[in-house]
Amino acid sequence: MSAGHPTLHTKIGDYDGFEVWKDTGTGFAFLNVSDTPNFTDPSALPASGVEVIWKYKIIYRYKNVQIGNWSVTISVAVKGSV
Repeated sequence: MSAGHPTLHTKIGDYDGFEVWKDTGTGFAFLNVSDTPNFTDPSALPASGVEVIWKYKIIYRYKNVQIGNWSVTISVAVKGSV
């Protein structure tokens, strides 16, 4: 965690980076592309005291195209704080 924001980590290897997709309860939607192995979700945190589950999945990119298989979905509990 980074100041309450989830941080995802993966190996990049020979790929250019990876796409991050996020589901906050309404289905997966594209969030961002990372060209480094660590990606911190910049999304606004929930209101103070509110707990939510954010789900993520990634897919690698090579020459600006998705490549390989989707990762498993991970779930992260996030709680808003003051």
